[in-house]
Amino acid sequence: MARRSSARHADRASRTRGTSTAGRRGGPIGESRLLLLLPALLAFLCYLPTVGDQFIGDDVTFISLNPVAHDLGGLGQSLDRGYGWVPGSGDRIDAYRYFRPLIVVDNTLQWMLSGGSPWLFHLTNVISHALSVVLLIWLARRLGISAVAAAWIGTIFAVHPMQSEAVCWISGRCDLSATLFGLLCLVLVVEWRRGPHRKPLAWAAAGALFLALASKESAFSIVAMLPVVLLLPTADRAFGSSDTPRVTGGADGARTGSRLGALLLPLGVAFAVYLVWRLVVLGSGAAGGLGRSGMFGLDRGDLGQRLLLSGNLLLLYLKLMILPWPLSLGPPSSVDKPPYPALTGLLGLLLLLAAGAFWLNALRRSVRREPVPARGRFGTPAALAGGGLFLIGLLPTMQWIPAGEPYGERFLYLPFAGLLLLIGGLIGDWLARRPMRAWATLAVAGIPFLVLLQTHLPAWRNELTFFEYTVRARPESAAARANLGRVLMERGRLAEAEAQLAKAYAIDAEDWRVAGQYGAILINAGRVDDGAAILERLYTAGLRGKTLLLDLGIGRLRQNRYPEAADALTQAQRLAPNDPGVLDALAMAERKLGRYDEADRLWRRALEIDPNRQGCYRNLFGLHYYDRRDLATARQWGELFLARFPNSTGAQEMRWLMENPPPAP
Repeated sequence: MARRSSARHADRASRTRGTSTAGRRGGPIGESRLLLLLPALLAFLCYLPTVGDQFIGDDVTFISLNPVAHDLGGLGQSLDRGYGWVPGSGDRIDAYRYFRPLIVVDNTLQWMLSGGSPWLFHLTNVISHALSVVLLIWLARRLGISAVAAAWIGTIFAVHPMQSEAVCWISGRCDLSATLFGLLCLVLVVEWRRGPHRKPLAWAAAGALFLALASKESAFSIVAMLPVVLLLPTADRAFGSSDTPRVTGGADGARTGSRLGALLLPLGVAFAVYLVWRLVVLGSGAAGGLGRSGMFGLDRGDLGQRLLLSGNLLLLYLKLMILPWPLSLGPPSSVDKPPYPALTGLLGLLLLLAAGAFWLNALRRSVRREPVPARGRFGTPAALAGGGLFLIGLLPTMQWIPAGEPYGERFLYLPFAGLLLLIGGLIGDWLARRPMRAWATLAVAGIPFLVLLQTHLPAWRNELTFFEYTVRARPESAAARANLGRVLMERGRLAEAEAQLAKAYAIDAEDWRVAGQYGAILINAGRVDDGAAILERLYTAGLRGKTLLLDLGIGRLRQNRYPEAADALTQAQRLAPNDPGVLDALAMAERKLGRYDEADRLWRRALEIDPNRQGCYRNLFGLHYYDRRDLATARQWGELFLARFPNSTGAQEMRWLMENPPPAP
């Protein structure tokens, strides 16, 4: 009897050891499939409805209206310049400071594959989000977080409404891609530490690092995290393994001598190639930052004000992680421009500094003492890695160096992954001891997040729904009202557009974007002198963007100031030589000045670029019918117009004129 009992015990122990070994060595089995698939599937299904959404904001500027983003012929030009380069556009002076070649290539290929439809862009974002969930769970397990806690982390990351800006907005793919490849790099480095096939993993990690950096500059935080991951002890939990981790000390042999060099060499090569390429493309702007004036010429303030801004941003971001409402593409008025609130700024700054000091001390103690991960301590590998990823990932968003936009929910995509790892490291074992705790906390947090996410998604359908939502959420935002006014104007709803732009101008008359749009709508609404006066003020202040010059030229045309109109429109053509709207307006100015040959050439050129511009056909007909009295040529243009637009509002008048030629002069 004793021998049979001993045999059963030995057999059970053997099976346990075999399972653990398989988990440490092998791929995902059993439990791992659920951990990988369920939160990722939830992320995919939650965002799948966004595949039918349209281009919004920068998507329109950088993709749908950007001719060099539509075929491989323009790809070389785009890669030779900073991200967001649009031929001839002077409106986005900030964009050329960015270097994101992977997104440039991705945009071009997806445009070609989809035929210019946004559905493929949105589907790519949804898939990227689901894969990021997978990698976050994988990293959590490798850092010693229990299976239950890893699933909890993945679920919260999948459904948190704050992620909607990065996932729903096509231009948010920069943050998605940087996080996806950044997490992949960290996972591969952790796998490299476990061995034994280390060389392929090292080069794969280097490739992932390069792709992360080529997606967005925020991936520099991944570079800063690599030493942290190498210094940490790792709790070796694998998918499909038991929840008893095997601890590897922070000073193991994998980090010494030639073995460590075998990892650092590929990573260093990837980083160096990226830096050299960035320097070649951006030149003196390769270091990033736009000086004191920041993006679009908006003043961020001196160093003291920027420190206050960083504190306010931290508190805003923490609030978004707890209560992600309201949604807005633009910044709240409190962080839009200086002076920034002093009390909240100081509080947030002190909180950031205290958290950084606490994390550095915990990391130092962990490295020096090489502790076994303990329940509920900040010294666990997951808590240290997560805290580092959160704090380091936040640094590019703090505006200490004024670069890019001051605020964005999409900026938190990577730091939020770190915060969840930190939370998992702190409460993972507490959740694992009683899995019902995980279900209860998901019910308290996850279900409201899921419901809130579903209320967010309809706002991203198109520009009109988005900016209507944003104005309701932040009625004090001049930028939001101006954007809504622009969209309404494009849709022909001029009265509503004028009302929104008037409110935006009343809120902030010094914002040149708001003022320019308001001036344009006044001209279109017939208040030419009022609108032109606003545009003249901006022109005198030194603003020379293509859109402003075009609107100013149209205003001068309607004021019968033809030489001055031609001057403004000629400047616009230098900035955008292939813009059919600019060519059309300049041709009208040339006609008014009696330069008929030049007007004819410009209208023909505009039709070569955009054959659907009805006004160009009518103008060419009128030029030859009235000014040159060349009825044969006029008839040719009239017939082309009627063949292409037989039911347009001007078709009947065109037929009458062709049948009733004017008397000879």
